[in-house]
Amino acid sequence: MQNPDQRRVEAFLREFASRLAEKQSGKIDFILLFGSAALGEFVKGKSNVDLLIQVKEDAFIPETERLADHLFWELDQKYGLGLKEVCSTGEKKNALEGLLKLLESGARLNKPFEVMGPWDISWETGEIVRADLAPGAWLVASQYSLLYKMKTEGKILWGRNILPEIRPKATLWEKAKGAGVPQHLALAGLLVAWVLPEKGVAYASKTLLYELESALLFLGKFRKGKARQMGLLEKEEQKKQAEALELALQLGWRSRLGREQRLFREAMEIKQQGWNRGRREGLAFCFRAWLYILSTNSWLFLKALLEGEKAPTQGY
Repeated sequence: MQNPDQRRVEAFLREFASRLAEKQSGKIDFILLFGSAALGEFVKGKSNVDLLIQVKEDAFIPETERLADHLFWELDQKYGLGLKEVCSTGEKKNALEGLLKLLESGARLNKPFEVMGPWDISWETGEIVRADLAPGAWLVASQYSLLYKMKTEGKILWGRNILPEIRPKATLWEKAKGAGVPQHLALAGLLVAWVLPEKGVAYASKTLLYELESALLFLGKFRKGKARQMGLLEKEEQKKQAEALELALQLGWRSRLGREQRLFREAMEIKQQGWNRGRREGLAFCFRAWLYILSTNSWLFLKALLEGEKAPTQGY
């Protein structure tokens, strides 16, 4: 049984995709959804929406972005999803939050949709080639993690089915970047928590959950099967506990199993219920999250150096 938030966001997405495609008749190639809403795990006021809109010609990008932006916020208000508070391009409550959202938007974090041209992503080679995004994609963001998520959890809301054409490229560099991103975000959460504890803790809890996927993907152990896409929010904690157990065993951390599972149980509670405790407790949680991610990544890189780079994951 789906949670009410998930049913509402699915209605929102159906209307968004159909109305945008109608307004841009013949100009949109496909609209792809991935992330929590695609997995049936959307939580109002906590979850973002991740959409990729690919148009058929570069000339269609500006108009599509303008129409999509107007329609997105109109429907957010209609369906009451609270995306203005969550998305980096949404509402800013004060100057500090406005600065944080500006930085997030510049880094393409918590951005609800991206409009791309027909040649901006090379789906078969697993590379982002658009001029303004390529440097950051190669140096910082993990193209492998991003395309893997699109491939394994993606849903086509409208248009051509691009999923069979997506070929994530699993090089050691791409996997290392995937593990590094949660580490940077956890540090940012620790710094933000000094001023905005709730925001900092939200960063930290999300990055802990990202770290599970990134670390298991680094090891070649992460797979999103049918059970991952059942849309049963109440079982998400069990899935995360299973992933935490798998990661701890892979790294030889049997003596730390109880402590690791408590940390991820707390992260899941924060994701679903929010944070209503003080700054000191928030800072403590953010520090534990950052320390866990730092130690996990250190072990991952040491393991890679000792064992040598393995052949890229195939099977797509």
